[in-house]
Amino acid sequence: MLTHPCGTGSCLSESEYLEEEIQSATCASSYSHKVTLVLDGGNINDGTFNQLAYEGAAAACTAEASCCLEVDRVDDDTEVAEEKFFCELEYAATDSDLTIGVGFLHEQSVHRAATCMPHRDFSIVDVAYTASLPNLEGLTFADDQAGYLAGVIAGGVALTGSSKVGVIGGLPIAP
Repeated sequence: MLTHPCGTGSCLSESEYLEEEIQSATCASSYSHKVTLVLDGGNINDGTFNQLAYEGAAAACTAEASCCLEVDRVDDDTEVAEEKFFCELEYAATDSDLTIGVGFLHEQSVHRAATCMPHRDFSIVDVAYTASLPNLEGLTFADDQAGYLAGVIAGGVALTGSSKVGVIGGLPIAP
């Protein structure tokens, strides 16, 4: 359980947490809404999770929608990864209408930030909260449907006489 005190006063400076910060062109002019994605390490062009989150946010948060998109990439390859992610969420939320944590491994950090900042809106990808806060929303996907389709395709490949069918799995996390 994350017990870091609320507020950025007990955090290091924001620059100590950021590996990279990217802002859309709309951020340099006037805008009505600001959305910040907080990524948990990796590269924004990783071809997988981070890139898909960025591309989806960029498609929704456009100049036409008067939306500024900021992406904050946190170095989370440390013993204090949860603390770093939590502090960056609080920094990001100070000037964002919606702060989105990308990565289910930081569920506690996002929940704690939403608890500490009830006047700001938060979301997290791949977490379904059962007892939610009014300013917190989990974003989940029908992974079982994609898995079923992948199985159908693998079965079709196997029927063609191919001797190899592979699978790429996620992180080894016990249920």
